[in-house]
Amino acid sequence: MITLPRLPEIHMGKLSNGMKYVFVPDKGSGLIYAKMLGYAGSILENDPRVYGIAHCLEHVACKGTKSFPDKDALTNEFDVIGAYRNASTGFTQKNYWIKTNNTKTREAIRYVSECVLFPILDQSVIVEEKNIVQSELRDYLSKANEREHVNFRKAAYNDPRTEVHIIGLNDSIENITRQDLVNFHNQFYSLSNFVIGVTGDISHEEVLSVLEDEMGNVPCDNPPTEKIWIRSTGKGRTVVADSSIKNSSIEIHWGIEEQDFLKNYPKLKVATFLFGSMRRSRLHRTLREKMAMVYGVHMSTSGHSGFSSDMSISTSTEKKNVDLVIEATLGCVKNFLKEGPTDIELEQVFNQLLFGIKNFILDKESVLSNVMSEVLYNSNFILFEDELRKGLVVKKDEMMEAFSLVAINDPFIFITNPE
Repeated sequence: MITLPRLPEIHMGKLSNGMKYVFVPDKGSGLIYAKMLGYAGSILENDPRVYGIAHCLEHVACKGTKSFPDKDALTNEFDVIGAYRNASTGFTQKNYWIKTNNTKTREAIRYVSECVLFPILDQSVIVEEKNIVQSELRDYLSKANEREHVNFRKAAYNDPRTEVHIIGLNDSIENITRQDLVNFHNQFYSLSNFVIGVTGDISHEEVLSVLEDEMGNVPCDNPPTEKIWIRSTGKGRTVVADSSIKNSSIEIHWGIEEQDFLKNYPKLKVATFLFGSMRRSRLHRTLREKMAMVYGVHMSTSGHSGFSSDMSISTSTEKKNVDLVIEATLGCVKNFLKEGPTDIELEQVFNQLLFGIKNFILDKESVLSNVMSEVLYNSNFILFEDELRKGLVVKKDEMMEAFSLVAINDPFIFITNPE
């Protein structure tokens, strides 16, 4: 009998203006972690002239706000006491966060909220940050895995928004003006597109009071931006060359219909972890231990990225072994569909998942981020508690039915070879 871990206390609700919030207590830590998570990533860019504007705005917005107008103000308030603060931009999401002493709760919440609501967008900072972003782009594109991700998206999705890195292009970054940033901010930085989250050594009542003081009087009545989902169009096999790499990389990709993903996510998560990701998974035993042709192999299923849901296998090997590895991988899939998991594999996967969940629950910041993402997407199929519990009570036949529904189809295969 599997003992399910006890979930942490989680509070979700809305402020008086309708702004969504999540709070996870972390009593005794002496710390506070505040975060603004929004649907304001690069998927919303529709002007090739300024590709990268979502990421550029992230850089500029967190460098000066109404209450913290410049670097000196931010340093004096937070940095001198050892606070951590940062921001990030993804294909769909925007994230501003800070971690500091719980004595700075109000200031921390004010800072992350003002990054979204009241950034100054100073012209001198814009010039400086554009140079930094261009340097960041050069650094990312010097990495083979980043180039591979861009090339994969081009081949798999055939959509202009997937053909450049999230950071943009050198020329498009150069083109960005202050007015461009203002326009993007006005269009997508409404509170209806964001969720505020807090975890720390503070009570629910106290944090709710601060949230109301800092954000409750800001209008939140704009309709949220409609979520965009780019469907996979990749078929057959695509091969690209990269002279900087030594091994070939392989991506085997199955698209999943959205309704099937919503229905079957916990079952697919258990199946893919069992078959391709857990220690000594079936794929690991075949490709590494038996054939000795790969170092590692990973399998996953995902949604929420802006792309249509998918199931994928990734690995790397010598160029001469690519066909053998693909053949063996697809052979393993075929045998798994036919035979299903053994009782030993089922016991192993549930024990490993349980151990991982217990560790995950101890990390209140990860719990907070997970729940915030679900709230942002109005998801009710893998809201934190359901995901954990369903993932541990999946029946063998249900798991195999969900896996078969996807894996019975022909996958898209993407290969990056050394020249």
